[in-house]
Amino acid sequence: MTKIIDSSFKDCLLKTGLGFTGVKIKIYIGWKTIKYTQKQFAKVEEIDSDVFRSAGKAAVGTIVGGALLGGVGLIAGAAMGGKRRKTANYLIHFDDGEYIAFHEKDKTVIKHLDQILLKKKVQNRLVDDH
Repeated sequence: MTKIIDSSFKDCLLKTGLGFTGVKIKIYIGWKTIKYTQKQFAKVEEIDSDVFRSAGKAAVGTIVGGALLGGVGLIAGAAMGGKRRKTANYLIHFDDGEYIAFHEKDKTVIKHLDQILLKKKVQNRLVDDH
């Protein structure tokens, strides 16, 4: 389950995922499930995001790089050791007037939501240029 920040739904749980039509969202309210597909998103906003590296894996990369290549290996190993990860908070307004703000950790969902935001930014730029 994805952590909910705020919502127009009362006492609900949220599950995000990907389907054939893009991002899909399931909202569970008791025994009732409300499903939304990407086509039902009226507006998507990124509230904020964090990009970080795994400190433990960066340390291992530093040690291995230093042992293999000396001083240059220390720097290269530290840079390459940890995987970049991103978490983000999004606010989605649905075409039925409902909304949900949530914290997302799934990298594939984040990637698709970021693509939606990028497409919107390009469309706005094209409209502004004409």
